[in-house]
Amino acid sequence: MMTTAQYLRQIENYDNRIKNKLIEEEQLSSLSTSVSAIPVGEKVQTSVKRDPMGDMVAKIFDLREEISKMISEFLQEIVRTIEQVEDPLLYDILFKHYVEYKSLVRIADEMGYSEIHIKKKHLKAIAEIKKIKGFER
Repeated sequence: MMTTAQYLRQIENYDNRIKNKLIEEEQLSSLSTSVSAIPVGEKVQTSVKRDPMGDMVAKIFDLREEISKMISEFLQEIVRTIEQVEDPLLYDILFKHYVEYKSLVRIADEMGYSEIHIKKKHLKAIAEIKKIKGFER
């Protein structure tokens, strides 16, 4: 069973995966512009002709579909959970910490609160997510 913090930290994991997929897509797009047509000889071939450009376009399309699925199914689900926290301060802390990857110290500084106050509020926010998701720990 995953903890509440592990659940929220999935955002960073998915974000990193999406960034890597975008890099992969960019590389494939770059390669697709450099793929040249394979010269066809005068021989009659019985095998299927390879279409490198078509293969590349299909891979790019598949990557885009995968990225879209990751965003809609995983990231949005976690963000929607955070949005269910009714207290605006708790919501802000969760969003800044887990979506924007800010430290609690930085959040305290930005919001004009003490670090201790933000840490206590963070624990309260985690408890809210725990209730929303029905986590045991």
